[in-house]
Order: sequence, then C-alpha cells, then structure tokens
Amino acid sequence: MRTFIYVMGVLGLTGFAFAQDKPIDAPVPKIENVISSLTFDFNNDGMPDRAVMVETDIGADLYIYQGMDAPLGAMPEMKLIFYKKDAVYSGGVFGQLPSLDVNERGSLKIKSENVSIGRNRWTEVLTIGYRTNQFMVLGVTYTAYDTLNTNSFSDCDLNLVSGKSVRKGKSFAAGLQPVSLADWSDDKLPRECLQ
Repeated sequence: MRTFIYVMGVLGLTGFAFAQDKPIDAPVPKIENVISSLTFDFNNDGMPDRAVMVETDIGADLYIYQGMDAPLGAMPEMKLIFYKKDAVYSGGVFGQLPSLDVNERGSLKIKSENVSIGRNRWTEVLTIGYRTNQFMVLGVTYTAYDTLNTNSFSDCDLNLVSGKSVRKGKSFAAGLQPVSLADWSDDKLPRECLQ
C-alpha cells in the first residue's frame, strides 16, 4: 500500500480542486481555516485521497476527499465523500488544536486535546478505518489528568475490532464495537475511561 502524506502545500493557494459533482452537502472550507490536512490512500486504490480539518467557531469540521482518475501527469481532482460537522473539539489555541495523522497500517488518526488550559487536561486519538464503504472508528486512545491532583488520572486504549481494551494497564470489558465515524461522539466512551 502506498501512503502519501503532505501538509497544506498540496491544497494550493486558491482553494481545493473539486470533482464536477458534489454528492455531500457541506460548506466549502476556507483555506485560512484549515488547521490540519494530509494526503493518503485510504481505500488502497493507488490514488491519493485527502483528509482536511477545518476550524469553526465551536470546534473543527472534518472533510474527506477521494482522489479521482486524472490524465497522466495531472493532479487528481478530489471528490468530497465524507463530512462531519464539529467532528472534534478545537479550542483555537496551541495545546487545544486537533490534528490528523496516519498510522503504520494506513488508518487515519484524529487527535484532539486540551493540554494547555485549566487543571483538567486530556488527549483523545480516534483510529479510523475504511470498511464496507464507510469510515469506522476502530480504536480510541484517551488519557486525562488533573494538574493539581497527581493521583487523578485515567488512560484507556480501546481496540473496537478485537474487543481488547486496557485501562490503567489492566484489561477491562469496554463493550464497544466499531462505530461509524458519522455516528461517533464522546458520549460513547466507556464511563471507566473518564474516571
């Protein structure tokens, strides 16, 4: 599998290259609001695809584009195939900005955090795979701590595919299965992970 990772420069200065049809109703992202982007091949078709995180007034929206066939030597057009409004938290300042990455298996990783303001600090990483023509949350890693109480911390590593979950170094039954990214919310985190 080929993985392509570029940041910002591939977006161009004038905006995004869109395919002719736009199957999903979503606002056109403004380049100045893009806080993270990467290009990778999520469906293993040999074409570069793109994930873009765009900051809004109350969070960050996620756009995922599929690379379409293009003439030899031309940059592929991008067709929007997934949009999630307020996909993750964004506080708009350093230590509260979400980011995108790809793991060694080619799965998209969406990181959100608050590691800069207040006593309650946390980091969440969603591992996203493309299964049965949809984006699925396959794993969640969540850590939290209190800067004023060193005994107050939590960490969970949830593998929703295997069902194996670890909290504070010990196995536990999270009771979660893969969830559609469209349906994911932090309300689905097991209560044990928040303690």
